[in-house]
Amino acid sequence: MSLIGWYEQNAASVIPAYESLQAEEVYRWLFGLIPDCLTKESASHRPSLVLDVGAGSGRDVAWLSSLGHEVVAVEPAAAMREEGQRLHPDATYL
Repeated sequence: MSLIGWYEQNAASVIPAYESLQAEEVYRWLFGLIPDCLTKESASHRPSLVLDVGAGSGRDVAWLSSLGHEVVAVEPAAAMREEGQRLHPDATYL
């Protein structure tokens, strides 16, 4: 089975697990490595165009959008993409 196939079959259990985690907590370790301009806490913050490949449930899309970025989500697993669109209707999914 392909990885995309696995996500198709397991979307119903994976999505609640993803959505239960806050993106800020998941990526806290990364904050020191990303440019300050990507976070609202920085004086140099400026909105960017972000491509989220493998966007899953859209949790990270919603978080990045809340920081003022324009986010385009790409999710190849239809079940994940459809639920992401339902949960985060303002997101742009391809």
